[in-house]
Amino acid sequence: MTRRAAERRLATIGLARRHATQVLQAGLAGRPEITTSALLYDADAVDALVARAPLTVAEVLDTCPQGLVVARRTTSCLDDLVDGWDFGEVIGSWINLRAAEHGHVPLVTTRVGDDPSRPKSTLTLRPATGWVEAMSGRRLARGPGRPWSLVGFDALPSEDRHVGG
Repeated sequence: MTRRAAERRLATIGLARRHATQVLQAGLAGRPEITTSALLYDADAVDALVARAPLTVAEVLDTCPQGLVVARRTTSCLDDLVDGWDFGEVIGSWINLRAAEHGHVPLVTTRVGDDPSRPKSTLTLRPATGWVEAMSGRRLARGPGRPWSLVGFDALPSEDRHVGG
């Protein structure tokens, strides 16, 4: 199927054309066959993406009771992020608080826009644990918004949501 047809198919699960293009460019439907007039994707691979079951916040919290950080990044390699990135004071405080309490905070990163002029802070990354397998092959809809979001933050007890001074 052509890239445009694949984007239309991905739109059926709520992906805007721009996001569908990013999903395809990231290789989630495999490498396209390049012709002189179109990029052709395997229809079964695109259909497999559409068929992925969505994750609910409750399912995320069953696997990650401390919540989950989703970061939208411009790089496709986490090694490129070792110099840090800016989550801001509030989100940085929340991550530090949850990491101190639980030993870690699960992080999922996706590849989208960023503002390189913003100041950076350091984040130490470790290999993922069992939560990855529990969510593998699923889809977590986040919609448009900030370059980061906290999944499950609102579902945590109010004393766990307090961040900052």
